Amino acid sequence: MNPFEQHGALSWGELITSDPEAAQAFYGELFGWTLKPRQMGRSVQTVIEVAGQEMGHIAPSPESTPDAAHLGHLYHSG
Repeated sequence: MNPFEQHGALSWGELITSDPEAAQAFYGELFGWTLKPRQMGRSVQTVIEVAGQEMGHIAPSPESTPDAAHLGHLYHSG
């Protein structure tokens, strides 16, 4: 079974930050994540991969909301 598709598992995480480059360096080294830049709409966001599975992204915060935010999405199987 895919661990990201287990009921109640964290299946996608988002980090919205005013300093995405620092967040990529810190979390990439801390957790050993594979980080891949991807154009998404008008901004470049960084997709987080773990064991070949996309599991989240790091994105720049909008100019109107410069504070950082962590968002987690849980998998629901039914």
